[in-house]
Amino acid sequence: MIDRFLTYLRCELNYSEHTVRAYGSDLNMLADFLTGGKPEEFDPASVTLGDLRAWIAHQGEKNLSARTLRRRTLAARTFFHYLRLTGLIERNPAADLSLPRLPQPLPVFIRDAELERILSPEAFDTEDFREFRDKLIIELLYGTGMRRAELLSLLDRDLD
Repeated sequence: MIDRFLTYLRCELNYSEHTVRAYGSDLNMLADFLTGGKPEEFDPASVTLGDLRAWIAHQGEKNLSARTLRRRTLAARTFFHYLRLTGLIERNPAADLSLPRLPQPLPVFIRDAELERILSPEAFDTEDFREFRDKLIIELLYGTGMRRAELLSLLDRDLD
């Protein structure tokens, strides 16, 4: 059943080979965990939400990164969703399985003194187009508070 699912990911959903390989490994670990080391006896129809939570908790005890735990949870959710779509199981035990949160990187701030030093007239050669352009970009971002995407979408006609 896992092999058919991996073929579905590769051929129908066009997942990358790396993702297919990782999902296959994750699902084989799940089957091994749920059958006590006898993955050939794996019966997805008998899996419960409690079984899946126990597996995720077991994975969490291995000091894996949040990203790895998230991928393994997604592999199980996607697998059981596939089985439900194809009619191989009646209910999806992974439907209520929550994904581990990924840590959000903190924004990097530039201190006022650093910015003043960067924007000082001595820091740029105004005869060089690239340096002048870079200074203008920094001043626009800092002075207006616009986002990078807004700056990238600016056209000549947008400037007054």
